[in-house]
Formats: sequence, C-alpha cells, structure tokens
Amino acid sequence: MLGRQNFQNIDARRLARVIRRSGLSISDETAQNIFKDEDGYVEPFYKWLGAESIESFDVSKYENATNLWDMNKPLPEVFRNSYDFVFDGGTLEHVFQYNSALREALTLCCQRGNFLSVTPANSYLGHGFYQLSPDLAFQALRPENGYITKGVFLAEDRSNACFHEVKPPEERGRAIAATTWPTLMFFWGQRLSDVPAILSAQQPDYEAAWQCGKHVERNGNEASYRRFLSIFAPHIRNDLLRYAKLFLTVLHSNALLDRKSFIPRKDI
Repeated sequence: MLGRQNFQNIDARRLARVIRRSGLSISDETAQNIFKDEDGYVEPFYKWLGAESIESFDVSKYENATNLWDMNKPLPEVFRNSYDFVFDGGTLEHVFQYNSALREALTLCCQRGNFLSVTPANSYLGHGFYQLSPDLAFQALRPENGYITKGVFLAEDRSNACFHEVKPPEERGRAIAATTWPTLMFFWGQRLSDVPAILSAQQPDYEAAWQCGKHVERNGNEASYRRFLSIFAPHIRNDLLRYAKLFLTVLHSNALLDRKSFIPRKDI
C-alpha cells in the first residue's frame, strides 16, 4: 500500500454487503472481525482476500507504515520488483513530484504484478496537489512504460454511484466530463516488462493531431442543446445546463453525458 489504508465511511455491515454483491461470501461475524483487528486499518481485509504478506509505505510513522519512503525521492532498491499487487488508495496526488513518484511506484510490482490507483479526477480542489485525467492513466500504463492498461474507470463519490469505463484514446476524441459530485478515477495496469528510467507519455489527441494536422476535441461534436442555448439564451445557459444535468443525474444515476468516451458499467 502507498500510505497505510484504513476504512472510511463504511462499516462492517456495508462491507459485507459489497463483498456479497461481488459474488463472494462472508459471514457477518467475519466482517465484524475485519473491523475489530488493526484499529480499522485494512490489513485484515487483505488477509481475508488471501494476501500472505502486507506492507505499506509512507513518509512518516504517524500511521505506523511498515516502510518509510519520501515519494518525492527514488525508491530504495531493495523494494523494487517485490510485490504481486500495489495499491495507491489516494496517496500519489499528494506528492509534488507526481510523475517521478508514479514511475517509482510502478517499479514496486514484480513481473505480471498488478498496480491499482484511486485518485481524484474532478471537484477535489484543495484535496491534494493534483486532479488527474484518464489520458494520463492510459499513457502511463502502456507497453513503452512496461505496463498494459487493464481498465480505467470514473465514479462519483456518493452512494450507489454508477461506474463508467473510459474508452481507450484510439476509440474517442478528448474525453471531457463535467460531474455534479466529486469524482474519483480508478486505473489498473499489469506489469509486462522493465519500467524505463523516465516514463514516456504524450496526450493522445495531440499525437493524433500531429499525424493528421487537425486537433479534435470530444470528436468535434458539440451537443445540439449546448449550441441552441448559446445562440438563443446565453444569459441562462449555465443555470439551465446545471439543473438539467442534476435532473438527469438523479434520473439515471449517471452524470457523465459524453457517451462517446464513457460507458456506464452497472456490473462494477
């Protein structure tokens, strides 16, 4: 774990319900024990999932992480290529040298190991140093950087939120989402080969523009209702859009309306 993770805004009953929805089985007693052990930290949950060894990294001992590492600096060599699964549950966005810290974190995984990051994508101003774009995830987790992308998802930070799978860059233009609630991005990759000393990345839509000589944002199609409001009612456009989006969100549990870039996933 990057940062020693604990349970937030969830109790044993809700944890058991989520586990059962995922197709696994757990008794209420077991779920209660997961919360009792380790003062609400998640090591008992990982052990229940089958983890044999669990370690955490942080810059200080204030949460009793097993290893100290200032993520603005290089990772100690002894930890490289050591873990089957690495979880960033909201730590890297607090590190000023984000690109360097991400690169070092990716080297924690062994070959065929998995890296999962949960990070702010929208409306978390002031939470950390950064809010991040899906295109960063797709570019960071690519073969040139020793990884393959297994999935990128967005979900608003609220009860019963719908997960949206972000289409790969080659299947869309620039993916733009205006959300009603603060939104998290989940990106998952698997390590295939060595991680280079410096991660290589260019924003995909610009790479395409360099080839064809034209830059396309959101596939070049502005929604017809936006054009209508811009022409006939510019003074009320913003309020109408905001309330219309809120209504549709409540109606469909879905605030991401650019269907060319985002796919609602009710199975997640």
